[in-house]
Amino acid sequence: MWWNTARMVSWVPLESPQALADAVLQLCSTSEAQRREMGGRGRARILESYTTDRMCEQYLQVIEQGLGEGKAPAAESGTGEA
Repeated sequence: MWWNTARMVSWVPLESPQALADAVLQLCSTSEAQRREMGGRGRARILESYTTDRMCEQYLQVIEQGLGEGKAPAAESGTGEA
């Protein structure tokens, strides 16, 4: 687990329920102002990173990568074959 009190971030290993419990207890010991600040930063990150436009851009990148690895479509290959 990693805890940064300046930014109020905690990394908890997925396989460690105890680490998660410890992180929750530590979070509960922070002030309301700190929790609100952390929540505000989290919300801003979500709004910035997960907009519909951003997610569509990422899906398009995945599709383009997939097309680049396969055969060219018949219309683009010039051979008339798929």
